[in-house]
Amino acid sequence: SGSGHVANAARSALLPNVYLLWGKRPDLKLGFSVNVPFGMGTDYDEDFVGRYHALKSDLSMIDFAPSVAWRINPQWSVGAAFVVRKADAQLTNAVFVGTDAHASMKADAWGYGYRLGVIYQPTETLRFGLAHHARISVKLKGDVDFTGTSLLPDGGVSTNLDLPATTSLGVSADLSPTVSLHGEIARTDWSSFSQLRIKFATGMPDSVTEERWRDTWFCALGLAWKATDAWTFRTGVAHDQGATKDAYRTPRIPDCERTWVSVGAGYAFSQRFSVDGAYTHLFMADGPLRLTGAPPDQSRGALTGTYKNCINILSVQARYVF
Repeated sequence: SGSGHVANAARSALLPNVYLLWGKRPDLKLGFSVNVPFGMGTDYDEDFVGRYHALKSDLSMIDFAPSVAWRINPQWSVGAAFVVRKADAQLTNAVFVGTDAHASMKADAWGYGYRLGVIYQPTETLRFGLAHHARISVKLKGDVDFTGTSLLPDGGVSTNLDLPATTSLGVSADLSPTVSLHGEIARTDWSSFSQLRIKFATGMPDSVTEERWRDTWFCALGLAWKATDAWTFRTGVAHDQGATKDAYRTPRIPDCERTWVSVGAGYAFSQRFSVDGAYTHLFMADGPLRLTGAPPDQSRGALTGTYKNCINILSVQARYVF
């Protein structure tokens, strides 16, 4: 029973990013970044027909990364970063124990990894870049609270979360002194996310959600035009494969294939200070929901439907040279 229509299960999010760069020597740079690599959030009303699968899902991450880059010669440059990742998760859902009870889990963890990159510039107008972001595994630990029932004990919980590696290849070509073309292709090893298994310190059976995500490809093409000394205009398109297989899509992360369309502009107030802004719209394919209620979903029930998604991204960046 419950509502089978959800007007908007997604939540808006503010994603901050900060990058600092020091030029110790012309061929040696030191950096530090704070950015958000992954994240997701959905929130359904308490009477949602799929409430035994999910109500609120909130997974947020922040990476802190000191880095170093070295220009070996005019053609080759290399870089590396050490990544410290903070992960926080909150998952809630209804539990049927003769009547509806409520389960809420909160957990966090720290993880560690690295990034590597190399740039090859055969000519003054052509550059190639190869980057690898290593897989990071975190063990989330926290607590679960049950309300509306005395049959289920509160206590500690834990789950292992493997966050994927990404390898990307980029190219930048100056077509003229004012126009440049940019491209990228990237592969993300999402197959590392095969299931969400929550273990209970109280001895309750594990809560298991089959995910069985697949590796994905991302490809993008962009164009930049420096109209004046102050103004630069940009546009681009991209296609991003969905990691979720139709048979395993869940209300927590209803991922789908998507096509990106972006426009943006930058204005340089001086040689030291500039501001950029952009708007991106993601057109997303419809996502069928086909959960049969077979194990391990027997306690959650069958759930069918269709997700119709889209995403809007507004971004602004300011850069200041000391």
